Amino acid sequence: MRSRLTAILLALGAACGGPAASDRAAYLAALQTADADAAERACGTIEDRVLAGECALFVAQGRARGGDADGADATCAGIAHEGWREVCHFEVVDGLALWGEEAITACGRAGAFSDRCLSHALQRHAGRIAHRYGMGQEADLLAWISARRAEYGLTEDTGVARAITAQHIAWRSCPDRAAGCGPFSLALCGTAPEDTCRQAYKVYVRSAAQGTDRVAGACAAPITRRRVAEAGLPDWTPDAESLARAVWEQLCRAARGRPDARGSARPG
Repeated sequence: MRSRLTAILLALGAACGGPAASDRAAYLAALQTADADAAERACGTIEDRVLAGECALFVAQGRARGGDADGADATCAGIAHEGWREVCHFEVVDGLALWGEEAITACGRAGAFSDRCLSHALQRHAGRIAHRYGMGQEADLLAWISARRAEYGLTEDTGVARAITAQHIAWRSCPDRAAGCGPFSLALCGTAPEDTCRQAYKVYVRSAAQGTDRVAGACAAPITRRRVAEAGLPDWTPDAESLARAVWEQLCRAARGRPDARGSARPG
């Protein structure tokens, strides 16, 4: 990410109205040092508030990766630009992998990104307990996550419970992706409702395809079980025919350039 942002910064500097040369130099100096204190001092000399905020974000992320929670939080708190300050607190909570009360408190500083912050924290919390729910207990896991949602202050159903349960089903069904995942069947979903089962198969396929263009390759012609298997991706058993085809319709639509709406946290 740093190299990409550095390239963007240099391009901006070449354009009219780009950051001042002194700001660019300080930003690059901050990115190129492994000393967090020195990097933060360099960020502090940047006059452009937006650029200074983004610079400090990287410093805070580095502190979080090193386990310096207090230092990371202090760096975020010192950012003058509100948007970058809120993003910073969100990224630090993720970087420290906080969950429970600690995350709830910390996400309160993430402003516009607090819901996303809390959602990620709930996912981490659920990830710690999902192994307790075996085959046939998927509905119980969904209920547990839904109950925790209110505790985390997530009053709206944003699909968190469904997403976490789907991941649990997919990972449980294929614990060793290097060895290959077998066909997906409805039986793998246990008591999970159809929409969760459908999402589990999507996770199943995407996990197997990660880092490759095999989904796009499979979508180059009409989808069949054989074509999916030949692409090195998990196909499905006859009982999952309609579910799998609905998933592949979504996957192929995304592969043709109309992906699901996603985005990283950036200040608006």
